[in-house]
Amino acid sequence: MKTLIAIVLCVILSLTVFFLGLIASKDESFIIAAKYCTTLECIDILTLELDEWYDYGVLQSKNADMMTAFSRAGSDVQNMCNKAPNYNICLHYSKDLLEQFSKGYYSSLEK
Repeated sequence: MKTLIAIVLCVILSLTVFFLGLIASKDESFIIAAKYCTTLECIDILTLELDEWYDYGVLQSKNADMMTAFSRAGSDVQNMCNKAPNYNICLHYSKDLLEQFSKGYYSSLEK
């Protein structure tokens, strides 16, 4: 059931990103990371991870159809927050990862 919910949320999120025409940038990843961290080291690590998710979306757009790509991304974050110290913050961060994935996925389709 959780997988189905994650997939549905990914599809809704991806369609929202697509229709808004949002494109991720490295600066955007830094801004997102700064919401979760207070040290530069932490911000750098999260920025790299957010950039990786953007690149993952670009790669998936070339290698998989939309449902498969977003199903994979949803599966990757599905259990991410189970043991997180702060479940709500983790959920927000996983949402941001999926948004970066969506932006990467759709940015390569627009080219």
